[in-house]
Amino acid sequence: MLIYVRDLLFSSKIVATARAHDVAFRVVRDYSKLMDTPAAHLLVDLNEPDRLSMAVAWKQKYAGRVTGFASHVSVETLAEARAAGIDRVMTNGSFTANLETIVSQADNDKLSNNP
Repeated sequence: MLIYVRDLLFSSKIVATARAHDVAFRVVRDYSKLMDTPAAHLLVDLNEPDRLSMAVAWKQKYAGRVTGFASHVSVETLAEARAAGIDRVMTNGSFTANLETIVSQADNDKLSNNP
């Protein structure tokens, strides 16, 4: 699982959840590292400028699944992410409430992509 989240609070929650469930992860902070890092699943904070286009480029390169999240007031960003083909688009609140399930599913993606 690849984590492309700049917000320290969200990043810390994701990392803690991944560790608690023994899910392998890598955190990347910049675009060049993102594009050099294959994974079965990408978690991305769409609240940051240009993150949607970066997530789409990563998805096209690696054919991995992408879960993106943004503020509930970022209606346009959420709609654009859905239209761009992001696999799972959620509000920040929904992402946080479902984090354990999301991390488990990301780990299952890894297993299904590596028979």
